[in-house]
Amino acid sequence: MKKISFLIALLLLFSNAIFAQMGINTDNSAPDPSAMLDVKSTTKGLLIPRMTLTERDAISNPATGLLIFCTSNNQYYSNKGSPSTPNWMMVSSQWLTTGSDIYFTGGKVGLGITNPVYLLDISGDINYSGTLRKNGIPVVMGISGVTATLPLISSDGQNPNISISQATSLVDGFLSHTDWGTFNAKQNALTFGNISSGDIAITGGNGAVIGSGTVLTINKGSLTESGSSVLTITGGSGALLGTGATIQVKQANAGQSGYLSSADWSSFNSKVSSQWVTNGQNISYNSGKVGIGTSTPALSAILEVASTNSGVLLPRMTVSQRTSISSPATGLLVYQTDAPAGFYFFNGTKWVGLTDLGSISGCLDYDGNAYPTFMIGTQEWMGENLRVTHYRDGTAIPDVTDNTLWGSLITGAYCWYNNDQSVNAKYGILYNWYAVNDSRKLCPAGWHVPSDAEWTTLTTYLGGESIAAGKMKSVSALWISPNTDATNNSGFSGFPGGYCNTTGSFNYLGYYGYWWSATEDNGTYAWYRNLIYVNSYVGRNYLYKAYGFSVRCVRD
Repeated sequence: MKKISFLIALLLLFSNAIFAQMGINTDNSAPDPSAMLDVKSTTKGLLIPRMTLTERDAISNPATGLLIFCTSNNQYYSNKGSPSTPNWMMVSSQWLTTGSDIYFTGGKVGLGITNPVYLLDISGDINYSGTLRKNGIPVVMGISGVTATLPLISSDGQNPNISISQATSLVDGFLSHTDWGTFNAKQNALTFGNISSGDIAITGGNGAVIGSGTVLTINKGSLTESGSSVLTITGGSGALLGTGATIQVKQANAGQSGYLSSADWSSFNSKVSSQWVTNGQNISYNSGKVGIGTSTPALSAILEVASTNSGVLLPRMTVSQRTSISSPATGLLVYQTDAPAGFYFFNGTKWVGLTDLGSISGCLDYDGNAYPTFMIGTQEWMGENLRVTHYRDGTAIPDVTDNTLWGSLITGAYCWYNNDQSVNAKYGILYNWYAVNDSRKLCPAGWHVPSDAEWTTLTTYLGGESIAAGKMKSVSALWISPNTDATNNSGFSGFPGGYCNTTGSFNYLGYYGYWWSATEDNGTYAWYRNLIYVNSYVGRNYLYKAYGFSVRCVRD
């Protein structure tokens, strides 16, 4: 009976697959609109048919694009031919790595050519830096071109003939040994008159006597190659240059172009080889962190991109995955996929939402204290507890340091937890309900203390009182562990400021946060909300108006 039910279910599955999309997952989500089959998992992979090379080649009329995994060599293959003429091609890259080296032994490589004949077949120009070698021996290359300045003449080309034309009455050049004999005979026949020191200048060599402003230089010798292992000079007959002349190619360095030594080549080659792995047309890297535009990516970031002219697609994750990031760097940015979905960044203390939470507009109280504000649903809330010491009209609110008076007060007052003003900066001020209800107003203009109904609007938007606290509690270490389910998805950033009771005792700093509503229950009590460190529940109750609780403001 079970087999029949299974077959019926299978037939129904295939029937639906013919006319609809199919999704395979554990969260019952619909398949992506662009996919006929959408397989989703964060804990399991996908196994396709596995077979040997012999079994693969025995498939009858395999469809173009058919994909299998070959167990003979543990590689994926796809038929890139036709069913009648299969052409099984390896999907993964055939390039292999050994340490920092990369190699390929599976066939021929063509660059600019689709049908390589040799192991490496290149069609087009090649530009290289270094020594071209054959079996480890440098290949001697001809000179590509030589320029010369008169009286030197170059025939150019790979085997240039560098020469000096023989001198004539119209052409500067070299003097043949025959002409030298004639010249020398004529020189010896010359007679000179009186020469004064003002008529001559003596420069260089033994007994050099040359007329002022005139230089005669005759250099005979051979062209020598010195200090270069990458340049060979060849030339035609008649090359005549000064003895000791050298043509060199200097070694390259940071400020100079030149040839690359064998030692430098090893260093260069190590840097050129890549740890990125190819798989078909895909490229991946999973050995560490990546910096683009920076050489020192932050420890908490798998990718840090530094740019002033391009954007980036960020990692997408659930709130649970986001809050599990260890030691997030300030400015770390992710996209949260579950509600409330949107962009979140870590500001050094807490995760702050940017999308569904609206803009951070901020507001100022009478004392000049600035508060970040956030949209939570249709309401705009302050992101911190109130810490003003004056009413909206500038009237000072009494600071009650003698806490034994709290129980007898029927007018507005405030205090700091344990009368320690430094606590104010972290948790805000504690106010009695009479300050909340004072006609001179606690909140800045355009803002007010939320009513009991407005608190309910907030918790309902966040999923109800049974779960809303996790989305309202700050992830700060100010909360005593375990700070259950705290994510601060809403941006409310609730802190555990404790309270002051009617006897003047302070209680539960780090454990509870209490906030007044503007709604009284009767002449003695008023409604409030509280958060606790051990659960996700938002408490709603009423207490004596003389208690000291924290205050939040909501926009009018």
